[in-house]
Amino acid sequence: MVIFGGRTSDQSALNDIWGLRRHRNGSWDWLRAPYKTNKALPSPRYQHSSLFVGSTLIVLGGRTNQVGESVPIDVYDTETSEWYKFPPFCRFRHTSWALDSRLYIHGGFEHEFPNVPTESTATIDIMRLFTRHEHLIPKELSDAMASQSNAMEEAKRTTPLTRTGNRTPDIRLAN
Repeated sequence: MVIFGGRTSDQSALNDIWGLRRHRNGSWDWLRAPYKTNKALPSPRYQHSSLFVGSTLIVLGGRTNQVGESVPIDVYDTETSEWYKFPPFCRFRHTSWALDSRLYIHGGFEHEFPNVPTESTATIDIMRLFTRHEHLIPKELSDAMASQSNAMEEAKRTTPLTRTGNRTPDIRLAN
């Protein structure tokens, strides 16, 4: 288990990362994650979401000590103990998950309308997000994407396309 951010008892936003560690004798303790001191330290925040894609921790959205402040996407590389910053995703109290090469962010509140919940789902392409930092893309994800791309190319070459008219499937999502 790994946690990031939150608030102190005086309601100040935090930017530290902690992991639960199990010892050989069966006892547990919290351990602060190491990081290199560089210019890309993570932004303090709360009411955010965070998730792992492979060994890379991605921290999305949230609120800071400044009302309405845009918070960048912060990414922690557990292999090198370094933080990276990406353009902000301005939502808080939302949920997020990763599937294949995409991050999905659903619900929550936007900074412009902090009292009106949103029902929208946003997506972020992980491969595109990390183009300048390809080492952040987990090997299993890049291998899976390459395999999927090769399979799609093969299917295009061997399967003739048949036209079924201009019908689009009726897809409905529950609120």
